[in-house]
Amino acid sequence: MIFSSDSWLIWASKFIPENRRDWLAAMRAEYISLDDPDARRQFARGCFKAVLVEWVQSRHGLNLLGRAGGSICLILLAVFGFLSARKMGLDPERELSGYAGIISTVCVAYLGAGIMLLLSVRATKYFAAGGFFMAMASLLWFQISQPVMDGVSAKFLSAISLETSGLMAALFMACLYLGWLYDPDRFAV
Repeated sequence: MIFSSDSWLIWASKFIPENRRDWLAAMRAEYISLDDPDARRQFARGCFKAVLVEWVQSRHGLNLLGRAGGSICLILLAVFGFLSARKMGLDPERELSGYAGIISTVCVAYLGAGIMLLLSVRATKYFAAGGFFMAMASLLWFQISQPVMDGVSAKFLSAISLETSGLMAALFMACLYLGWLYDPDRFAV
């Protein structure tokens, strides 16, 4: 077995809130009174499941799950973009290195946002707001000046700016929600 009976209760103690420690102490006393090792293991696993479900349904648990899920999505998007850009850049028949470079640059921002979201909601919120305004300024500049950079058309540059600004706006709104979810009193509506 990966987990012993005792380790289930140790893990449960890491997730249980302070106001429920007395419940865990009562469960530990009941656990000690059991003689059968299988019954002890099942009881300890049941206690862990109960604590884990309560933690996941708490504001703190939902906040962390939301942050982890968002980070995974952003990091996967960045990895997919890097792989696509690499494939584009290696195509000998078409000169797509300019497109590959721009996609890679945008993916660096997505990767940074994904890692930052795991570390701090507040920092990610500022990053997303800055990214949104930079992307919108780029979109406006691309629409007005119609530049061609390394064979990349202004339409592509505008589209990638619009896509980036949309993702940054969504990330900003997600950070506001995650902040409220973690501490609703601080973000009273």
